[in-house]
Amino acid sequence: AFFNVMLRDFGVEGVRVQEVVSLDPDLLAYLSRPVYGLVFLFKWREEDPDKQEPSCPEGIWFANQTVNNACASVALLNIVNNVPDLKLGDPLQQFKEFTAGFTPALRGDAIGNFEFVKTVHNSFARKMDMLNADLQLKNDASSRKKSKAKTSDEDDAGFHFIAFVPVQGRVWKLDGLERQPQNLGPITGDDWVLQVAPEIETRMAQYENGQIEFAILSLVQEPLTKMVAALAENVKSIAAVRQHLSKLPKDVEELQRGPMEVSILEEQDLVLGPCEQYELSQEVLDRAVLSPQIGQQLEDADVSDLVTVEKELIAAQLPPDETIRLMIDEAILDYLLHTAINSLLGLLDRDLAQKSHAHIPLQLVDSFLSMFRSLHHDHIAPAEIRFRLRLLRFTYVFTRHCHPPSASFPLMIRQPGCIEDAEDTVLENPFQEQQDTMSLQGTLPLFLALSAMQNALQESTITDLWMRLAAGYMAQSYVEQVLLCNNDHPSLLEESFRWGYEADCGAEENSDKWLINRMFGVDEYVVLLWEEIKEEHMQAASPCFANYLKVS
Repeated sequence: AFFNVMLRDFGVEGVRVQEVVSLDPDLLAYLSRPVYGLVFLFKWREEDPDKQEPSCPEGIWFANQTVNNACASVALLNIVNNVPDLKLGDPLQQFKEFTAGFTPALRGDAIGNFEFVKTVHNSFARKMDMLNADLQLKNDASSRKKSKAKTSDEDDAGFHFIAFVPVQGRVWKLDGLERQPQNLGPITGDDWVLQVAPEIETRMAQYENGQIEFAILSLVQEPLTKMVAALAENVKSIAAVRQHLSKLPKDVEELQRGPMEVSILEEQDLVLGPCEQYELSQEVLDRAVLSPQIGQQLEDADVSDLVTVEKELIAAQLPPDETIRLMIDEAILDYLLHTAINSLLGLLDRDLAQKSHAHIPLQLVDSFLSMFRSLHHDHIAPAEIRFRLRLLRFTYVFTRHCHPPSASFPLMIRQPGCIEDAEDTVLENPFQEQQDTMSLQGTLPLFLALSAMQNALQESTITDLWMRLAAGYMAQSYVEQVLLCNNDHPSLLEESFRWGYEADCGAEENSDKWLINRMFGVDEYVVLLWEEIKEEHMQAASPCFANYLKVS
């Protein structure tokens, strides 16, 4: 959060910092676009200097870090100063222009002597020190568990921020501790972030498992900026159309619009110029460009067409405050869900579980969901948010299975007796006070429904690996029922492995059961392979029941 405040204090507008929770392409797709740059926090190691450019290429603003503990500020400046047409604010804009002809080292010295940047950086220095210290403590704790000796250089290395940016059709790594930028190659696809992800993953792989902590942040265009730009284009288009219509004789204009429509248009509460409430300035309006379609219709100057265009533009101008409020609330809900999921996953680490306060994020989700439903009761949440809500529900019951109820973790999801009970009602309160721990049999429908929902979102097909994971899950749930729950029902094995494709499952379209059935029946190959894998795991699990009967 403090990176967003730093950018605001720097005077940068239209940019927001988002955490990158995974480099998986499917999760990267959730980042707002465009992505201006990535900031990577890791334990620094010197790279081969031959990978760097001989000198800083023209058109790239790159500064060395010549002041201690300034890597975060340098990384941010190395990104925002390379974004064309970004509003930097007067102090940074003047600094960028003043240092345009400097070498990276001189730019670094200039940053160290720039009181404006120093003041902003120093106000957050303590928070960045705490972040670095927290990562260092985690790293030291993990390292003590390792028996391998490390070199003194590795022990002394500190945590460091570097930047990755797209500039002039190429991807660059901008590390303030290196003399020059490093060219990672031309941008070959539509999304440069997917291109740089393997580079970051390679760096992560250089460290032992569990030895190091990383953080990745993205600088993206503030979503509100897009909305304001769209509003500006709408306002400018309405003005242009009305200007053409105003040249017509009054009786011709009324004949085309109709007398009732004239009064409606006059009374409608429209944004028709600069509006402080929506941060729509005259400067933004001046930058707005009419679409080619509007331009062509103005050129044709057909009166009836222009009247129709005016009506469509007015209809498109939905109440901005309501739209913005919904977008903000969805962003808050998405963040709360993400935080709650991470808190629950922390329970799987025994050391973290003892200090966990996972019930707090869950209660925040509960409270915000209630408010969200009351404010936006007719709104259908985006599929991504519904998926994350389902992921939270599954993560909750699974971690609850691993950690029995305690006074510090009192919430409990509704116990599904069958797949229909596990179906997701959009934004329904998923928790209630209950002290029972759900068995693996109980979590299985949620796991399958979550997988089916992900497949539907990605329009993908389940893999051999996933099928073996699912079959193993079913086998484990069966063994748990036999050995821990003393369940000796004769049909238990078949019940545990009952999942698969049915030609006529009789489920309502888009229900959980329907999605699961479609996932297993996407094609004949998947149907046959799943039956084969399921049979293999059933045979492996069945001796457990026979041995249980012998012992009994």
